Amino acid sequence: MISCRKADDWAPVAQYLRRNLLANQCLVESLERNMPPVPREAWVAEADDGAAVGVMIIEKMAHGSCVDIRIEDPETLVPLLGVLDTDRTYSFAIPAAFRDQLLECVDEASDESETVSLIAHEVDLQPPEVVGELRVLSSDDRALCDEFPSSELGRNEPTLAQFVEWASDSPTPSVFGLVNEGQVVSYVSFGLVLDGLWEVGMIRTRRQWMRRGFGKAVLLFGSREMLRAGQTPLY
Repeated sequence: MISCRKADDWAPVAQYLRRNLLANQCLVESLERNMPPVPREAWVAEADDGAAVGVMIIEKMAHGSCVDIRIEDPETLVPLLGVLDTDRTYSFAIPAAFRDQLLECVDEASDESETVSLIAHEVDLQPPEVVGELRVLSSDDRALCDEFPSSELGRNEPTLAQFVEWASDSPTPSVFGLVNEGQVVSYVSFGLVLDGLWEVGMIRTRRQWMRRGFGKAVLLFGSREMLRAGQTPLY
């Protein structure tokens, strides 16, 4: 028997999402940093023993609500959907494996979509010529990553070394950098949002190297490598 309760704080939600940090990294960061700053509520689905088996995050907009559902078992979907207000309009984000179950549960599914997808082919993503080497950053680059100055990062933002550490558990490279003069001068990190869909998390460039096209170069290079790996980059 699965029950649902409204979360009084984000701790149990973040704890559940961190089970698969690679897939939920962007969402966890968004929650912890309150980005975007819109009205939110969260629901936690629990089994009989109190263990969390799914979460649902609702962001209320002027003309409807965005619902982000993260579950591991299709049986968790119905109890979560049961707490939604049937008089409101919802847009859903859900792992691809549960898409069909979602469509079976909703009363109506419009053929029209307000989601705009920009699709680029590999040939369109030719990085500009820059001084240095564009490449994947891996755990072998730990020393280089540790040297990237924290002063270039936002408040509570993960370091480059942390991004590389998280990516080391995935077969798909997701952190790319420009290495020049023995240091990482610019990098981009991707986070897995849904199956095969990777969203740009951070693009950072050392202050003294800014306005030279390095950020654009690592973004295009990383996106091209994602496509070559059979993944879809989103920005």
